[in-house]
Amino acid sequence: MIICVMARKEQSQRDKDRRIQDIIDASKIIFFDKGFINTTMQDIAAGSELSRRTIYLYFKSKEEISFEIAKRAFKSLQESATLSMNSSKKGFEKLIDFKDAYMELFKEEFSNFYFTVFLDFKIYAKLVSKESIRELLSIINEIVNKIEECVIEGIKDGSIKPDVTNIRCKSIAAMNIIHATMQKIAIRKDLLESFTGFSSSELIEETFGFIFTNLKNN
Repeated sequence: MIICVMARKEQSQRDKDRRIQDIIDASKIIFFDKGFINTTMQDIAAGSELSRRTIYLYFKSKEEISFEIAKRAFKSLQESATLSMNSSKKGFEKLIDFKDAYMELFKEEFSNFYFTVFLDFKIYAKLVSKESIRELLSIINEIVNKIEECVIEGIKDGSIKPDVTNIRCKSIAAMNIIHATMQKIAIRKDLLESFTGFSSSELIEETFGFIFTNLKNN
């Protein structure tokens, strides 16, 4: 009896996860096709082949859906950062591995990063739940923690300048600069590449280089 109840709960959770994924997948396509402002919850319901009532069981608004997409992008980054930095390499080398993992993820999941553009607005306009905001900030904090750990390790192993101070503050600043660059490129990719003559990858690489080169102990 207990096994049957557990099996039903597991099936119910799988069904819920599948519906949420269907909603997110359909939303990304429609947001890019019609634009975020012009997209309605009815559009998303039709695209995901679910009723609007079912959509509202999981998300109260299209803002919550786009926030979830952005949160998943940061979660993927946090997982990639953790994996790339868990090695026996020196601190600075781990930062470079983080950069490489970040670049790879940006190329593979460019569409997800696009939805990080209006995160601040959605937070301060209270368009998403406090729980979702806490989850996102926790994920971002984990990424900052990994950067900070690598800098501290690098100072100890000699790969990073020994006179680096305010490490926590610098780690947060690095995160902000990197994501500000990512967000600008996400919404102006074609314009920037046409105007500057550099690819989006080159611009992001230079951003990382500008930040990390100042830390390297030559």
